[in-house]
Amino acid sequence: MNTISKGLFILGLASGAMTANAAVSAVTAATDGSLLVYDSLNNATWPANTNLFASQYSEATVQAIEKDAAGLKSLKGYTLSDTDFSSSGTMTWYGALAWVNYLNVINYGGSSRWSLPKSITGQDIAGYPDGIGADPSPSTSQMATLFYLELGQVAGISINTTNNGAGGYDLFSNLQDAGYSIYWGRTPDTYVGVPDYPWTFNINGGTQYGTYAGALFWAMPVTPEQVNSAPAVTPVVTGTLGSNGWYVSNPTTLAWSVPGLPKPTKSGCGTVNVPETTGKSYTCSATNEFGNASNSVTIKIDSIPPTIAVKTPASGATYALNQIVAAAYTCADAKSGLASCAGPVADGAHISTSTAGMQTFAVIATDNAGNTLTKSVAYNIVPPAATPLFSLKAGTYSATQTVSITDASANATIYYTVDGTTPTTSSPQYGGTITVSSTETLKADAYAPGFARSAVRTASYTIQ
Repeated sequence: MNTISKGLFILGLASGAMTANAAVSAVTAATDGSLLVYDSLNNATWPANTNLFASQYSEATVQAIEKDAAGLKSLKGYTLSDTDFSSSGTMTWYGALAWVNYLNVINYGGSSRWSLPKSITGQDIAGYPDGIGADPSPSTSQMATLFYLELGQVAGISINTTNNGAGGYDLFSNLQDAGYSIYWGRTPDTYVGVPDYPWTFNINGGTQYGTYAGALFWAMPVTPEQVNSAPAVTPVVTGTLGSNGWYVSNPTTLAWSVPGLPKPTKSGCGTVNVPETTGKSYTCSATNEFGNASNSVTIKIDSIPPTIAVKTPASGATYALNQIVAAAYTCADAKSGLASCAGPVADGAHISTSTAGMQTFAVIATDNAGNTLTKSVAYNIVPPAATPLFSLKAGTYSATQTVSITDASANATIYYTVDGTTPTTSSPQYGGTITVSSTETLKADAYAPGFARSAVRTASYTIQ
């Protein structure tokens, strides 16, 4: 359940008389299982079920409403009938007045002060939605105040949407949004001077206007202030929620919403900054004369991304064009665990060396909390230097021979061996003619600026 900053609280109701020093009652909802929502801007309480009458509707209920309304002054002599009520939850304005009287008779939710919401008057009709205007503070419309100021809905858009960015909307259920989604107010429309036209509130955009009292529309009753109620305990976590139930922000703060009237006695309900944890549980308990409530929450926090180690390609390394080089990298995560670790190729597979120039090898790691890290290394692909050339062809000779080694690459450095082993940079560096006086195998390769190591040239000489 969401909470919102301006103070909407969902209340569990206590059954029985709601008087001071009353005995503790069982924690129940109202007679039909509904809950109430306290609205701090209006300092009033609403049913969480915005089509409450539909859940109460029955032939017996309608008969009780009609009976209890006998002599009701607000009806101004109007005679109720069954046609003033519909099983869908709609009713005429007169039916709505009689219904809220019935709620008072049965002491619904522990209150006997239910009424239809106060509507705008002719003097504050300006603004859109009507009764809000540029400066919303003086609005006399309780429903406009609730939906546009308390819940942050957007004028001109049906209130029953989830893309308005409104916090706390999910405290309410069964809000009607089809066609003319009109709710009755209690104020007669004296502005237009038409009899039997009370003000209504249309949640498809927030307009308010006088409507014929004999039409069938919905009603959302309201009672002043906060009703006596058992505590309700709801955790309020402030932080960034990642994946798999993990929070990824540090700090992540836990507080508790603990409404109830009289003010509950609380235990374990303080605000805390939750440390990095694989799972820490907190419990808040509250009690007042109408009941007890307790709630627990387990919070997991991992704000630290995974680690990545790239061994190959090494950062700044140079490789020959089309050289076979196997990637080598690893990822790890110490808190929530590793969800994925992926580079351009799998660990152990060959990296790309088919294009000369600087290349980038990026590994992306994601942990189970949703933290992501990317590590990139740059490496260079260069063509090999020219293969060295021997002045003497391989073959059999009857006398001592001399061999010169050249290379077509500019400023090349040549390394050679005469024992058949592959040359390295630790091998002799060619600096002049090599004398071949006995049978041997000559091997040489070259290094040149801007080039990779050349291929190895080999020649075998036999001296007889």
